Amino acid sequence: MMAIVIWFCSLPMRCIVLYSDEQVPGYLILVLGWLSPLLINFAWFANIFFLKGVLQLKSGKTATKSSIFAVILSLDTFRLTQYTLSEAGGATPVYGYGWGAALWFLSIIVLMAAAGLRNHEEGEAHDWLLSSSIILFVVLFGMTTYFATHDRMIANLSETKRLAGIAFKRGNVCTAPEPLPIEPIRNFSGPLEVIVDPNGVHAQFPFGQIKYLLEWGIPVVRVNHRDYSMNQTSHGPELVSVPEAGAPSAILTVTEDTSFEGVPHTRSIHAKLVNSSNRTVFDQVWNREPLPNVEHNYYCPDYESFPGENEQPRLLLIKALNLTEADSRQDVRDHQKINGVAGTVVGHADGGLTREMRFAQWKKTHPETNVPAHETFNTNCPDDIGWDDTGFESRLNTGRPFMVREKAYYLRPGSHFSYHATCAGDFAYLYTGSAEQGKYYLNVQKRTLPDFRQIWAGIVIIHNIPAEAYENMLRIQSVQEADSSVTLELANEKTGKIMLVKAPLHDDPLR
Repeated sequence: MMAIVIWFCSLPMRCIVLYSDEQVPGYLILVLGWLSPLLINFAWFANIFFLKGVLQLKSGKTATKSSIFAVILSLDTFRLTQYTLSEAGGATPVYGYGWGAALWFLSIIVLMAAAGLRNHEEGEAHDWLLSSSIILFVVLFGMTTYFATHDRMIANLSETKRLAGIAFKRGNVCTAPEPLPIEPIRNFSGPLEVIVDPNGVHAQFPFGQIKYLLEWGIPVVRVNHRDYSMNQTSHGPELVSVPEAGAPSAILTVTEDTSFEGVPHTRSIHAKLVNSSNRTVFDQVWNREPLPNVEHNYYCPDYESFPGENEQPRLLLIKALNLTEADSRQDVRDHQKINGVAGTVVGHADGGLTREMRFAQWKKTHPETNVPAHETFNTNCPDDIGWDDTGFESRLNTGRPFMVREKAYYLRPGSHFSYHATCAGDFAYLYTGSAEQGKYYLNVQKRTLPDFRQIWAGIVIIHNIPAEAYENMLRIQSVQEADSSVTLELANEKTGKIMLVKAPLHDDPLR
């Protein structure tokens, strides 16, 4: 029977295409579709009535009711707005329908036509069934042909690529032209000042991410009156910032319209770039796709929060600044070595400063002020040197800075975690510690002041430490270096107990 042949042909073909670029074939829908009532959708059950109708016709019976129910239930497909991707409940909106879906509908219509012919042969008064199947076929063929052709004619380039290989999109296609600058800036050298709507959510990625902009090849990015750039060192690039100086070469302003039917969702993102003479380089708007009852971040034209080199809005900004991206993008990771050396406990003592004791000392000389972050994370460091939360903005994803007077160094971009530091003359020892299975791992690096050049770095692994040390942070109070070793005076943050730990300097990775 032709209907069952067409139905089987639809199974390996794509039937539903998702905004996540995933394509759901017919056989997968057949296996998992019985769960669709959880989404208040019942189109899958058309298969049961379809197969029942096939069996009825094959056994010489009529299939009027089965074919009608199959058609009615199949139409519920168009109410499906999202597809569940996992048992955890993750879902993505439905983008469109593949040719497999068109064949599936066709198989059901052919079943109705076969049922109408059987009724006609047996002289039953159901001629309308055959007529209805013919009308449905004309409607299916006509609408599929119209939308498959029309969508491709009016779609922009990105939308046309997504339409390749499918029948048609579920909603309106994006006709907005691809973002292009009006006239690129010539000889751009920076800084690029970026002003992002503080109430915006989606524009923060990527426009509000300083490290992304620098990775794209922009030499200097200005945000909140500080100029950010990459400092090339012997162990890799590091993100740094200094107070703003001079006028910017261009200003990028990004705002969001968050009024969406009274609900605080992003409705559109507006980015405008002007040069130093206030000439508009581009003025671009990305509108949120109107998908019903679905939370999403899909825009027309395309807008990616983590764009590749040929994706928007990165491509627009690079073209507008007339930049050529390097083959190897700058990496803003922490480049310290991660190998470890064994630390030997060579002594114990009392008299260390606990956290409460340090804070009490501060309050004696500053009774009217709260203990600042500088005192929390730094030991023996001047007020203008050390880890500091001054001006720290978590949305920028730079991590907390180490300040050397007015210059800020960001060693852990993307992380809100910071090291501790102990200063000794022209050097700073940056460290953090953690305990695991009876061992204490002290991640430490030595840097020079004021240029912040790394001298050595590594992980000192301390074995068989006392229980109270295992449970609390060990703070470096002083450091003594010999030609081939370093001795660290570690004070327990809670008890004040001191532990002297000696580690080799001549072995990698500390040199």
